[in-house]
Amino acid sequence: MDASIASAAGSTTDTTKVSSIRNILNYLPMMTVALVFFVILKQYNVDVRSTILSVMGFELSWVEVILFFAMIVTFTELLKVSHPGADETWEAIILLFNGVFYLLLFALGISNEWQMFANTEFFQLTTLCMLQGIVGLMLNARTLKRSFISGGGEG
Repeated sequence: MDASIASAAGSTTDTTKVSSIRNILNYLPMMTVALVFFVILKQYNVDVRSTILSVMGFELSWVEVILFFAMIVTFTELLKVSHPGADETWEAIILLFNGVFYLLLFALGISNEWQMFANTEFFQLTTLCMLQGIVGLMLNARTLKRSFISGGGEG
């Protein structure tokens, strides 16, 4: 009997650890994954415009893979801030700060501090990230306004 109580207590602490990791990952913008992937490719001097897959005349390059992933992540993260009645302002602000971080990296790349960020591919990622933050704030504000007008707001 004592072993079952101990195992139940152990599973509770394991669940708490998993829950706290999920809470941290919930606030981490997924565009950081695209940034890490981009940096790894640049560190290993991979030509991001080289063809990685060619099927029936269609060629796919690393740039297209990164941008496709970034677009999917952008739209998915916009869904996080679009719940009517839920105040997701902090998530939207974090998305905007992530865009500002990308813009800072791009500015450092242009100023010849970090050359890996001074290219068209990273400019496209920066633009996508900035738009994600701006649209996230606007979307969150509209869903909050709609829920307050209809009387469904918290408070």
